[in-house]
Amino acid sequence: MEARDNIGPTEFEALVEQSSLIVSHAGIGTVLTAARFSKPILLVPRRAGLGEHRNDHQLATVRQLAGRPGIVVAEDEAELPAAIATGLALDSGAAIQSPTARQLHEAVARFISTGKL
Repeated sequence: MEARDNIGPTEFEALVEQSSLIVSHAGIGTVLTAARFSKPILLVPRRAGLGEHRNDHQLATVRQLAGRPGIVVAEDEAELPAAIATGLALDSGAAIQSPTARQLHEAVARFISTGKL
C-alpha cells in the first residue's frame, strides 16, 4: 500500500474513481465525494481521547451515518478486517443510492426507453 501525507483534489478524485472501497476518517467532504462517485466508504472516526482530534464530533458523525447505503463504520482498529470485507462486498452503484434515488433512476430510464411513466 502506498501512503502519502497529502494528495491534491484532482488526484484524490482520480484515486476515488479507481477504488473499490474508500477507507477514511469521518470527514463529510470525503463521504460526499464517495457518494458522488458511487463508491462505498468505510469510516473510522478520529478520537479526541487518542489525540487524533480536538473533540469527538467524528463519533457523532458516524452514529448519524451508520447503516446508510454504502457506508460502513469501524469504531476501532479491531473492527477493521470485518468492516473492510463488508465494504468490499457492497455493490458500488446500488450501495450508495437510496431506495428513493434508485426508484427515480429506474423511472427515468423506463420513460426514456418507453416514453411512458
